[in-house]
Amino acid sequence: MKIGLLGHGTVGQGVTQIIDAQSTPTTAGMQVTKILTRSPRKSSDSRFTTDPAEFFAANFDVLIECAGGIDGPLPLITTALEHQIPVVSANKKLVATHYLELTELARKHDVRFLFEATVGGGIPWLRNLALIKQTDEIEGVYGIFNGTTNYLLDQMEKHGKSFTQALKQAQEKGYAEADPSDDLAGNDVAYKCALSANLAWGTHLRPEEIPAWGLSNVRSEDIEWGRQNGLTLKFVGQAKRVGTKSISTVVIPVFTRPDNPLSHVGENYNCGVVESSYLGKSSYLAQGAGSLPTAFAIVQDLVDLQIHGTRLSQLAPPLVDEGLNALKLDNSGEAGRFYLRSSSPLVQRLQDEGLKIAKEKQEGLPAGAVITEEITVGKLREVTSKLNVEDLFTAKVD
Repeated sequence: MKIGLLGHGTVGQGVTQIIDAQSTPTTAGMQVTKILTRSPRKSSDSRFTTDPAEFFAANFDVLIECAGGIDGPLPLITTALEHQIPVVSANKKLVATHYLELTELARKHDVRFLFEATVGGGIPWLRNLALIKQTDEIEGVYGIFNGTTNYLLDQMEKHGKSFTQALKQAQEKGYAEADPSDDLAGNDVAYKCALSANLAWGTHLRPEEIPAWGLSNVRSEDIEWGRQNGLTLKFVGQAKRVGTKSISTVVIPVFTRPDNPLSHVGENYNCGVVESSYLGKSSYLAQGAGSLPTAFAIVQDLVDLQIHGTRLSQLAPPLVDEGLNALKLDNSGEAGRFYLRSSSPLVQRLQDEGLKIAKEKQEGLPAGAVITEEITVGKLREVTSKLNVEDLFTAKVD
């Protein structure tokens, strides 16, 4: 199997490390023949090029895309699919944003488009969703889907690091990018929730429609309040089926109780939970940030292509779906109690917007923090948008 590799950053280097090592009979049958990068590399390795025409002239069997971004890789992925070259991508932003377009293009040209590496790091998450839905009705999925932010929270919780210290350490270890804004804002988890829902229920959610409250404003006093109350702060994404025509999905920090399995997931690990009718809850755990966990998932997709072929017409469920259903996003039934903290006075402003404060829950809170009575996610989104407070931190209380 000859491979064209698009991008050679953290993940791309992991891919070449695994494949070039030829450590198993399966990977010994793989060869990275050309590597396309945005800028020239100071390397004697003749595989590197910055010329897309030279890249495609290598006549590889599979395109691996781990370049990141959208504008650069999208036309190259499109070209590959149009020429019946199967594509394996780790780019959750691109795949989630252009999911309908790319899956329909692959279907039109009878070629496979795989993206296991977009969700869950080393967990075979999407593959398990595809398998479970063949024998069971998936009711919901939730979990920790971002290794960067889980590492950050774990360092603040267990080692007393400040937000700034924990983020710097994550960057030094290669768990966080130089610009971690997508991770901290919750956009990364929103992409993964959209892709998980798409696989679980055969739909095409738009990630920008998913409400997300991020971690940029979390501080040590929030972590400490949770610890004093037996709660651990985790960054959670969830999606639930609502009836036959809708899906509820949200991304938000959650103060989790000790009986919640997510509360015990540390370091850079991801943990995904599937709730289904017959199986009940099933959990999946693996490293979720760094070079090798994601590269491992990419190579697993290559193995899939070796075993099952490169054409969609060669496949049967669960490796190919029967088409996509347009399900609506509906968070009207999703509710809870929420912790809000800001340096600006909140109580009166929240009450002016019709939110009730849980009076019995206010004792021992950090300065500027309040806990609401139960409200819907829709109401929370409406109110926090109106507040327009730069340092607002919002979390659900489990």
